[in-house]
Amino acid sequence: MTPKTLVLAALVGSVAATGALAKGGHGGMRGEMPAFEELDANNDGQLTLEEIVAFREAHAKQRFAEIDTDGDGQVTREDVIAAARDKAGDRAEKRAGRMFDRLDANEDGTLTEAEIATAKAEHADRRGDRMERMFDRADADGNGAISKDEFEAMQAMKKDRRKKNRG
Repeated sequence: MTPKTLVLAALVGSVAATGALAKGGHGGMRGEMPAFEELDANNDGQLTLEEIVAFREAHAKQRFAEIDTDGDGQVTREDVIAAARDKAGDRAEKRAGRMFDRLDANEDGTLTEAEIATAKAEHADRRGDRMERMFDRADADGNGAISKDEFEAMQAMKKDRRKKNRG
């Protein structure tokens, strides 16, 4: 699956992404990362991999529900294209259509959360678990949790990397 396919999958709520079906493996959490406090579900001042994965999965379900405007548990090609256009502008329409076609495993003209989950699992099998690797890099002291300081350091590093890539 290409990075473009992963972007669409995140868009339609694999998420999970992760999610991960989002380009870069963030399971639908592209762009701005949620605040530390949003991810810290038990408010203990530490992020575990489980908290991040749970947040990512909830985000993916929410995004799928937003795109599934009639609530039937399926999104059509048109739903996906409209959501892509809303999120990324008109130029995303053609790309979203091609990505939809690749994800529609049974070729019935709709995507279900199960089809997205299958595509996500296949991607994870081929590329390894990027979320775990990202978590391990952020967990500078190796204690199995990310502190607020470690989280902020990770954010700063990502911001610096984006600047370098743009400039």
